Amino acid sequence: MVSDTLPNGPESRSLPQFFLPQSQVPWTASMDVIVRGAQDRLSLASNVRSAIMRVSPDLPRFEISTVESQLERLGDRRRFQTWLLSVFSTIAFLLAAIGTYGLVSYSVAERTNELGIRMALGASRMDTLRLVLGHAIKVTGVGLFVGSVAALAFSRAASGLLFGVSWADGLTMSLTGVLLLFVSLAAAYVPARRATKIDPIIALSSE
Repeated sequence: MVSDTLPNGPESRSLPQFFLPQSQVPWTASMDVIVRGAQDRLSLASNVRSAIMRVSPDLPRFEISTVESQLERLGDRRRFQTWLLSVFSTIAFLLAAIGTYGLVSYSVAERTNELGIRMALGASRMDTLRLVLGHAIKVTGVGLFVGSVAALAFSRAASGLLFGVSWADGLTMSLTGVLLLFVSLAAAYVPARRATKIDPIIALSSE
């Protein structure tokens, strides 16, 4: 009895297998030999090559590699997919941040006259800023909630593409939400601060 093996990589399933002596399968075109030793890799590879050539000098050219390199080769495809997904995720986040900034900034700029009237009626600059930032937090919070639910649903559906990573990555989602909230507050603060500097008389006359 031996432990389970994953011949097609760490993401493959363990299938029933059995072992036969090489003498019982002479038709095998190729074979893999795994050697474990206490020597360093270069010395061990040289000794293995010498031992094989002494036993069978007519053996065709063969390759010696480490188990680590074979595992890395099996993960090349998944590594490329992860890199590609990271690039698209970064682009998506930048587009979301730009869209959030533009939308919030435009909505606050449209309220410039309203904010001027509020200040003419006695609202302080801090009250006006709190009003605008509070509204931005509410709108962004609703968007983040809806986006988080959609992201969790998509992640659950794509969980088969993940290996060794939970489909519900709370840290990544939290950092993304905090960054988008910061972008939203910055987008609201800049035009709101500009609006609080407008002379209330000018705002009233424009109405």
